[in-house]
Amino acid sequence: MRLKLIAILFLFFYFITDAAPKISVIIPVYNSAQFLPSCLESVINQTLKDIEIICINDGSTDNSLFVLQEYARRDSRIKIFSQPNRGVSAARNVGLKIAIGEYICFIDSDDTADLNMLKKLYEVIIKYECDVALCDVKNISGRSDDVSRGKHMLITEEYLRKPARNMLILVCWNKIYKKSAIGNIKFNEQISSCEDSNFNLQFFHKYKKSVFLAEKLYIYNGGNQNSLSRSEGSQLKAVQSLCTVIKDLYQRIGNTLEEKDNLKENVLNDLAMEILCLSCRNISNIPEAVRKINEFYCDKIIDLNMESRSKMLALSAIMLGKAIEFVEGLRNALF
Repeated sequence: MRLKLIAILFLFFYFITDAAPKISVIIPVYNSAQFLPSCLESVINQTLKDIEIICINDGSTDNSLFVLQEYARRDSRIKIFSQPNRGVSAARNVGLKIAIGEYICFIDSDDTADLNMLKKLYEVIIKYECDVALCDVKNISGRSDDVSRGKHMLITEEYLRKPARNMLILVCWNKIYKKSAIGNIKFNEQISSCEDSNFNLQFFHKYKKSVFLAEKLYIYNGGNQNSLSRSEGSQLKAVQSLCTVIKDLYQRIGNTLEEKDNLKENVLNDLAMEILCLSCRNISNIPEAVRKINEFYCDKIIDLNMESRSKMLALSAIMLGKAIEFVEGLRNALF
């Protein structure tokens, strides 16, 4: 009798465990009916089949929900959750809350994935026992960035080391994360631009090991002007959020001068440049950005150990920041 009970319990736990997919793919969707078929086709046809596909319809006003429902009828792995429009961060947080996979993958609804992306990332994250696996990106939106620099693979236990950095590190859609390593980290629902950076910098602060594949397995489109990251929210809030994260990272990470120099070179200098580039999309944000760049430089949070192009941009921002600081000081003194 006891053996029978043990066997029943074993089978119960076996099936419960076996029912959990290897990867939960989370797709936030907002007014992307034009792109959804290509996105979903690239996910349902992945060579790694043991996945769940969580689609969060974030108040779409086009035919996105209809497209999702048509695909859900064809593939039982697709789960649809609808909510009023709350933004990409809220949509991803919903996905994180309901995901049951051991690993998490985010894919934007206007992008696609190489059919082997999940399989390859899953194989290396298991083989090297990492908390995150990331791949290079093929950009079809008009820009071409060779960020992998020819390396086939990079395995590291250090914080955000080159060459797997910049866009590759700060976005969330070219990776699979170990769900247990994410823990209670959430996307900041108060910002709709650079929410990836905010999330990843929290994650990479606590992760233990990563593996980078220099294969362009994620296909970035960026052609959907209605996407969640473009549709609402303030870029100024995103700039302020990134500035807060930069300060926090500098204060908490790196106990020695060498460690802090590595942090500047591999993370903080790049983030400062991202803040400037983000601000240039809205001219009214530029004064705030150059103030912050000048502040970071004066506080030695960033330095000028950058590539020539970035160094010139940083120098210009620092000089402009000092000029603004001088004018404001003079104005306060006179009036």
